[in-house]
Amino acid sequence: MNPISADGDRGNAANLRQALALDRGGVVCLVGAGGKTSLMFRLASELAANGQRILTTTTTKISEQEAAANSPMVITGPVAALLPQVDAPGLPGFITAARSGSAKKLLGFKAKDIERIWQAGVFNWILIEADGAARLPLKVPDAHEPVIPACCRYVVGVAGLTALNKPLTDQWVFRLPLFARLTGLAPGDRITSGSVAASLSHPRGIFKGCPAQARQTVFLNQAETSASLAAGRRVVKELAARERPAALERAVLGQLKFDPPVIEIFDF
Repeated sequence: MNPISADGDRGNAANLRQALALDRGGVVCLVGAGGKTSLMFRLASELAANGQRILTTTTTKISEQEAAANSPMVITGPVAALLPQVDAPGLPGFITAARSGSAKKLLGFKAKDIERIWQAGVFNWILIEADGAARLPLKVPDAHEPVIPACCRYVVGVAGLTALNKPLTDQWVFRLPLFARLTGLAPGDRITSGSVAASLSHPRGIFKGCPAQARQTVFLNQAETSASLAAGRRVVKELAARERPAALERAVLGQLKFDPPVIEIFDF
């Protein structure tokens, strides 16, 4: 395990693109819990500031209010109706697109539709929220998720550090029975760094279903205090000691509500 940047050197902290090892344009899927939407929009803003054309979207559902607060929106029907709109002159460099939904939620696109949008060559980056977590810090995916298109080049698995040392309840974990089964914890047990590492490294964990060519990175969010930063380091140490996907090469400790968003980076 090789630390790249340290807490004491925050002035020289990497930006999100550098930290997540996004070396060239492509489709990026965000999976897991504890800040996916915040990471998607913050990364999109950073990329757009460098003159890149960005699409943020989902393959599940997204809050219409949150999307509208972060970027111009295109609400469409089938993907065939979307492409002429996003290729129109004068469109902002960073937009969110989704389909009409209900209950203040917009619907995402199917994986094959994402591939069609990418092949159209309109965007440098497509950032996708590829599963849901009901705004909770941790999760384990169900059988039908995450929904990752075959053209995906990068997958970022997000987990929230606020759940560490809390009891295993549905206040902290989405799909609690699956999390308990995968980690071996019982409801009410203390959530440990080892159980979080298991949710990130297990074949049925957060990175389930990643395309073979996709680079995988862990983003441990909410490292906002000395205690949560220490907890994040323990998760990284546990990850380094475990069998994990070969494509999982990096872990990042961050704090998306504050600056800088990247605190420490570790390569395995």
